Amino acid sequence: MLLAAFVEWGESCLTKLNGMWAFAIWDVHQQRLFLSRDRLGKKPLFYAETQYGFAFASEMKALFPLLGTVDANSDLIRDRARLFTYETTSECVIRASVVFPPDRMAGLKKGA
Repeated sequence: MLLAAFVEWGESCLTKLNGMWAFAIWDVHQQRLFLSRDRLGKKPLFYAETQYGFAFASEMKALFPLLGTVDANSDLIRDRARLFTYETTSECVIRASVVFPPDRMAGLKKGA
């Protein structure tokens, strides 16, 4: 259903969605990756720039083999106020990973 909605309405398909989601669509014609996460950020979506290129996953641990080193974000961990609210930001407890913010979309061109 998501793919059919994207084909029909493009990026504006997000205005027609309700509930929780995190998905990626590769547009082969435009050579572009489209990422989106639900408005409240219930479904996780992590990403990282790695030596292999851009990687994304719904679980942080799926990115670990691609990162080279897995270092804790000690600044975030030390700050208790930020630690309990970081899920609403792009911060992540692993330094090389980033949480895709809620209610966002991004289009990434191949080679960009």
